[in-house]
Amino acid sequence: SQDIVNGNIEVPTYRLFELDQMMNHESVIDYTRGEEFDQWMKRLETSSQDYQVPTPYQNILREYQVEGYQWLRLMEHYGFGGILADDMGIGKTIQVITLLEDERIQHPESVSLVICPSSLLLNWQSEIQKFSKDLSCIMISGTSEERKRQIQNCKSYDVVITSYDYIKRDIEQYEDVLFTYQILDEAQYIKNHTTKNATSVKQIQAKHRFAL
Repeated sequence: SQDIVNGNIEVPTYRLFELDQMMNHESVIDYTRGEEFDQWMKRLETSSQDYQVPTPYQNILREYQVEGYQWLRLMEHYGFGGILADDMGIGKTIQVITLLEDERIQHPESVSLVICPSSLLLNWQSEIQKFSKDLSCIMISGTSEERKRQIQNCKSYDVVITSYDYIKRDIEQYEDVLFTYQILDEAQYIKNHTTKNATSVKQIQAKHRFAL
C-alpha cells in the first residue's frame, strides 16, 4: 500500500503475529524486527511462567491447566483477548475460576461476568462454590424485575453469571457496569456476528474478554 511505500504503517497490536509470520515467509521483502519489537515478541513467547497460580489451586490444577491459566494471564497483560479451546471435559472452567480467584486476591473491588448457555448456569455456580471458599457469585435469574434488581446489585459480587438468553433481554441494565473479565462459555453461541447473541455481548463493557 501507499503507507508502506512512504515508510510508515500502523496496524493493531493483535495483527503483529500475523504480520511477523507473513514477512518471515515473504521472499521479495527484506524484513527485520526493530529491537523493541523483537524484545516484545520474545517476552511474549517465553514469559507465561512468570504468573504464579494462587495458593488454593496449586495442588488442584494439572500441568496443562496451569499452562492454560498462565496463558490467560499473559494475554491479559499484553492487552489481548483470547480463545481457550481445550477439548471438552478437561477443565476450562477451573482454569477460568483460577483466573477469577487471582483477580479477587489482587483487586477485591473488581467484578467479572460469565455468559453461558442457560443449561450451564447452575454448573458455573456450583463449580465456583466447589473450588473457592472466597469468590462470591450471583446468578442472574427469575422474572424481569428480579433480574433488574440483581444486576443493580451485581457490583457487590466478584462474579456475575448469566445466560445468552438473559443478556439479550437485560443488556440495557448493564450500561453502567464495567467488568474486569467477560467470559463467554460455549462461544459458538456468537459465531454469527449478526445475531442478537453476538451484538448483545459486544455491548458489555469489559477490560478483558475471553471465549471458551
